[in-house]
Amino acid sequence: MPTAVELAPSSAKGLEGVVANQSAICYVFGAEGRLIYRGYDIHDLADHSTFEETAYLLLHGDLPTRDQLKTFGAAIKASQKLPKVVQRIIKEAPLTANPMNVLRTAVSASVFVDPDKGDDSAAAEHRKAIRLIAQLPTMVALFQRLRDGQRPLAPRRGLNLAANYLYMMSGALPDPEAAKALDVALILHADHELNASTFAARVIAATLADMHGSPRRGCAGRWRRSRKSWGSGTACTAPRTRARRTCGACPRSWGARPASRTGSPSSRSSKP
Repeated sequence: MPTAVELAPSSAKGLEGVVANQSAICYVFGAEGRLIYRGYDIHDLADHSTFEETAYLLLHGDLPTRDQLKTFGAAIKASQKLPKVVQRIIKEAPLTANPMNVLRTAVSASVFVDPDKGDDSAAAEHRKAIRLIAQLPTMVALFQRLRDGQRPLAPRRGLNLAANYLYMMSGALPDPEAAKALDVALILHADHELNASTFAARVIAATLADMHGSPRRGCAGRWRRSRKSWGSGTACTAPRTRARRTCGACPRSWGARPASRTGSPSSRSSKP
């Protein structure tokens, strides 16, 4: 007679091969080397977009007009400076601490002084998301400067997110090519469908946790902590080619370019 173990159905390890969710935000076709954000091929975004424009696309579902992008970019620039309580918590962390542990703690602390704390409306959640996008690079740069024995730097006016991160890390205005390379790397890493950290964050969001609770949990796993982080202080400087993007922070190859949506980001974002 078969045992209970023999009768038990086979199960997948983790979420491998398991359909856990449906999303229109991002599609990863690993076997084909394809990555799609909101219907746009990653090559088009890398060639013609910016991280700020891509972030708007992921949040809103479509590329912004010129005025919308200007407003969105201004909101990010205005939110990059860290509240004093967050700065203090990062400065008090042991220099030997794992940067991802420090990052998740800083994200948790930022809710203390968030102007939209306790407001779960869609508009408030959107403002919280913008502040998190803006402040995460500042958090990472602050801790890395401390680890290097250097004085932390405040964000510099007039720089986009990628350039400001490089400035806060090095103390010097970045070379435009290096800033562009990091901007492209951020686009490539903006969303990777339902990976481990994203799944963890969505589970927390499903419990009606606040906006800060979900990314905090996404930073917590051992797998996430083992991945490349911005704290490495290195930037992608590889040439951006359609056939191959060789970089320590970027996928080795994105394969062929499929026809996806009509119009490149540069043409669609030029709408009045």
